[in-house]
Amino acid sequence: MWRKIRYMLILLGLCTLATCPVAKRACDQQNRSREAETMLDYLEHRLRMAAASGTPWPAVSAPMTPPRGSCCDQGGQCAADATQWLHPTWHALQFQIPAAHYFTYEYVAMPDGSVLLRAHGDVACDGSATTHERTLTLSVGKVSVTSRDE
Repeated sequence: MWRKIRYMLILLGLCTLATCPVAKRACDQQNRSREAETMLDYLEHRLRMAAASGTPWPAVSAPMTPPRGSCCDQGGQCAADATQWLHPTWHALQFQIPAAHYFTYEYVAMPDGSVLLRAHGDVACDGSATTHERTLTLSVGKVSVTSRDE
């Protein structure tokens, strides 16, 4: 009987060791995905502050910064590079990422005056990219937000 218990414990230990890397990768991906939400929160906050002060939102779209796919091209993380964030819209929003990061960001000024904020990244560099979007609309001094994640 002890022999069966010992084999079961060994099997349980091997199964645990086999699943640890999978669990760690999933946890790492989840933590990395939080970056997008944090940065979109910041951009939303900046736009809400502008609306509260009567400052118009930037009317010029900022392209995906850095270019889509460049984080994986750099080994999984985009290097910190202040020169990437020189676009007038990023400057108006006081937005730049001074550290290595996993997502690329885009600001789209819509014809109706609303704004689309987009974060795109493949945090595991395995071809399964995620996109986080927020659409902000200003109406009679009130900002409404719609979120979408893919």
